[in-house]
Amino acid sequence: NFNTQKYNAAIEGVSTYVDKYPKGYFIPNALFVRAESYVKQSEWGKAFTDFTAIANMTPNDYTERSVQKAAYIAYVHLKDYPQALNYYQLMAERSGYKKNKAEGILGAMRSAYKLDKNEICAKYAQTVSTDETYSSVDQNEAHFYLGKMAFNANDTLTAEKEFSACLKNNKGEQAAEARFCLAKIKYMKGNYQRAEDACYDIINEFPTYERWIGETLLLLADVYTAEKEYIQAKSTLETLFENVKDTALQQRADEKMIQIQTKESNDSKLLNETPSK
Repeated sequence: NFNTQKYNAAIEGVSTYVDKYPKGYFIPNALFVRAESYVKQSEWGKAFTDFTAIANMTPNDYTERSVQKAAYIAYVHLKDYPQALNYYQLMAERSGYKKNKAEGILGAMRSAYKLDKNEICAKYAQTVSTDETYSSVDQNEAHFYLGKMAFNANDTLTAEKEFSACLKNNKGEQAAEARFCLAKIKYMKGNYQRAEDACYDIINEFPTYERWIGETLLLLADVYTAEKEYIQAKSTLETLFENVKDTALQQRADEKMIQIQTKESNDSKLLNETPSK
């Protein structure tokens, strides 16, 4: 039934067998067939339930594949990152196949990052970033996670090192975010000219990533404001209003515009005040 794509019939047949023989010898095989039938029909929750049931049984011929499929469905389709982390970690720690172990490490790293489990993420990211058997794309991703965690912890030295490592032959969205974080570090350190140059580099090199163009224009406005270049700062925000459609970024630009106008007004008053006699 399964091979002829009569998935409903396969599901019904397996369900009848499972109900009749809940501890039957062919239960792992039967549940695997039913799970794969659910997959073909995009019934991800039901497929996940069957794959995890097999994964939690005494090890059998279907255990490894079921753990792998449960992890993938949890991460990609269900967005259930705690479950994804659980099953990817099982693959990482227990798989007897090198390829599956590597996939488990990558999946655990990504799931832990989604869950802000920094220690777990860092553990796997360190493995990926230093193991040459991983692709440069995977290694760039690992360096990005290590950089982002360091950045969020205000460890700017580590952040700069890891973000720089993740930019190798990388023009993806994580590269755009890494470049933005590097520009922000320059701004935080008061290196305004270098921050300004870095912002223009991002705008020129990553024009398709609207979010990071918007974030970069907001940062550039901050750079100009810090240098008391208020006309430039306001002009930068006008560029954002014209080119970035994201409403959250536009709202932040609105708030920033008011702050800049207030600072400009205050500075102007200070300049015009005559010393009292």
